[in-house]
Amino acid sequence: MGIIALMKFGKPFVEAIEKYVEENDIDRAEDFSGVKNVANKLSNKISIISLIDKKIPLGDIAKSRKIPLDDLIHDLESIVQSGTKVNIKYHLEDEVDEDIQEIIFEYFAEANTDSPEAAFKALKEEDVEMEEIRLCRITYISENAL
Repeated sequence: MGIIALMKFGKPFVEAIEKYVEENDIDRAEDFSGVKNVANKLSNKISIISLIDKKIPLGDIAKSRKIPLDDLIHDLESIVQSGTKVNIKYHLEDEVDEDIQEIIFEYFAEANTDSPEAAFKALKEEDVEMEEIRLCRITYISENAL
């Protein structure tokens, strides 16, 4: 199921199942809560993508979701690793120096790995922060995913 179909039908589908189970007095299996958790995670990711599409600052998104910025960045890494592109260039322009962005993008273009830890080690003399690497990596993966 594509992200568009999930956005349109995922939450209503789970809600319809929950309503049916309640109305028909069906004993819920322990694993049913896992389905709800997956639906909640999907809903959270869809919400994050929607806010990014509106170019809401990442710090504001994290605050509105009551999570640390680091957790939001982790969610974004997960989103792009699953194949969904996100455009956070607006955030990079405001938060990461253009020269630093160029250094990080060049590193990922030439590296044999997309590991942020490896990038941090390789770029330690460039005075690059891990958060900058992770944010640039999100953009690099989004722009260069096949």
